[in-house]
Amino acid sequence: MTDRPQFTETERGWLRDVATALADALLAGPWTVDGMIERARRTVGESSRWIGELARAAHFGYPQAPLDRPGELTRFLMTSAPLPDVFAHALASDRSPPVVRRRLIPTIRMAPTAASIPAWHTVADLANHLGLTIGELAWFADTQGRETRVRDERLRHYRYRMLAKRHGGYRLLESPKWQLRELQRRILHEVLDHVPVHDAAHGFRVGRSPLTYAAPHVGARCVIRVDLENFFGRVTAGRVWGIFRLVGYPEPVAYVLTGLVTNAVPAPVRRQLAGGLAFWLGAPHLPQGAPTSPALANLAAYGLDRRLAKLASTLDAKYTRYADDLAFSGGDRLARAVPGFVPLVRRIAAAENFVVNPFKTAVVTNRTRQQLTGVVVNERLNVPRADFDRLKATLHNCLIDGPASQNRDGHADFRAHLAGRISWVESVNAGRGARLRRTFERIDWDAVSPA
Repeated sequence: MTDRPQFTETERGWLRDVATALADALLAGPWTVDGMIERARRTVGESSRWIGELARAAHFGYPQAPLDRPGELTRFLMTSAPLPDVFAHALASDRSPPVVRRRLIPTIRMAPTAASIPAWHTVADLANHLGLTIGELAWFADTQGRETRVRDERLRHYRYRMLAKRHGGYRLLESPKWQLRELQRRILHEVLDHVPVHDAAHGFRVGRSPLTYAAPHVGARCVIRVDLENFFGRVTAGRVWGIFRLVGYPEPVAYVLTGLVTNAVPAPVRRQLAGGLAFWLGAPHLPQGAPTSPALANLAAYGLDRRLAKLASTLDAKYTRYADDLAFSGGDRLARAVPGFVPLVRRIAAAENFVVNPFKTAVVTNRTRQQLTGVVVNERLNVPRADFDRLKATLHNCLIDGPASQNRDGHADFRAHLAGRISWVESVNAGRGARLRRTFERIDWDAVSPA
């Protein structure tokens, strides 16, 4: 085996340019060795023997034309004989390596897909579908990384806001501006809504809710709660690109789609965050605030869900996930396995590029209150007694002293706020909810202060 030729950065750029042009030429017509040789010869303007070797190597490596993978074909040509050897020999002999004399337009096509999604074979197809020029599409996809460099907020695609966490620290909300948000919504509804996720995922799915997430764990002897840190930020642009490739989009289209739904936070904003989070958000990732992020995070977590569901099944346990909240429940086998089970969950999460928050992991037996996403699961789905009592007291005080006396947080529509809290209780415990609803309907809402 011979060592792979070594090139300087300039020489490697030259090699990449020639390999790209040759890959385009090979994909610009019928995938036959003779046709590939003829098009490659036109591209470099010569008929040397190595061109035939290159065409035969490509045809052997790809029995079917990789119409959705021009970049992969380019990398194949750059790293497989004969092209790098031709370059190395020419440079060693003080001769000029091959150069591009003519560029051909490749045929790019989607890979077959089972999902009912739009057929965008080229970036032009995507731009036309979204009603944009290719230049406008590139600007929204931020293919040149301007979001992290521009100082004028008006030239950015996102607005940034720090939200204080309940238990300390901050969460960064990255809100896309309206034009980009509308493009993301179209991608969500026209593409991502049609790609299935793992059955264990309950967050951000039609027909699923915190109740369906919690319900499988009712009555279990042992419930384990696990929380993932920086759930969206850990899903990198590379993983998102892989999702779009997996559903069938060609490399160039997947690249632009990835740019439309990921973001890199500018340095001045990141300086307000703690170290690890600032590091991750400085690279393109799923922004917390984009309508596409929840669906893409679910898809990125497919491998995690599959592995954790299998792990749970080996202990006759159940597993569900609601966004970054993981829940396991089971009987004696799970209870006995807890000392080794939780570290194994951490290792599986790390292997899938997620991180478990060690301060939010809890193991709860049925001798104490078992609670998941605000729902008690000991014997049946229920709201915590303290939450019910607080809401009951608030409604009673509204009835006696008027609603304005209880609107201490200044809700613009306090009536709707309370109605939403009651609806939540009703969905969990109809009897308790009915009692609250009767009090709610007796309140004199005209007593609400204009302030």
